[in-house]
Amino acid sequence: MPHAGDTGFFTLSDDDLIQTGKQRLRKERKLRNTGLKIFLGVVILLIVLLGAAVVAYTQGVGFPSKEAVVEDFFKAYAADDPNHTKYWISAADADGATLDQVLDRVAKSDTVVVVGSKASMSSSYMLVDVRLSQGGTMHYRVDLVRDVISWKISGIDIVFASNYDPAAL
Repeated sequence: MPHAGDTGFFTLSDDDLIQTGKQRLRKERKLRNTGLKIFLGVVILLIVLLGAAVVAYTQGVGFPSKEAVVEDFFKAYAADDPNHTKYWISAADADGATLDQVLDRVAKSDTVVVVGSKASMSSSYMLVDVRLSQGGTMHYRVDLVRDVISWKISGIDIVFASNYDPAAL
């Protein structure tokens, strides 16, 4: 049995004490599983963020938003910007009409008010009011389809007053 006074404490150097302290801290950290807790916290956070992104995607959220795509299209079309076609999914709509034929029905105005929308995961439509320069208002139904995370316009139709009911959305 070692002598009670022979602990070696008084013969250790400062470097030895620091090294022993560091080793003891490493052992305590391993026993507390700090690294595992941090890893699990990060994994849980990523799962929650991924879940939120999936819910947002299925509810029709996109970047840029549907409203931004429609408003930017009307502003570009009113300014005779040749890049207004970048907001369209293709050069023809579902009825086979060319883009020029569809745009012949659209008034050139940059004052657009989104009245309502109906969205799903892959397609959506919006009712918009376009204020004309002469003071009138045109109502349009703008059909949109998903383009990865953004939206593109797939068609625009005039909505006549007899069919115009934004409350039905």
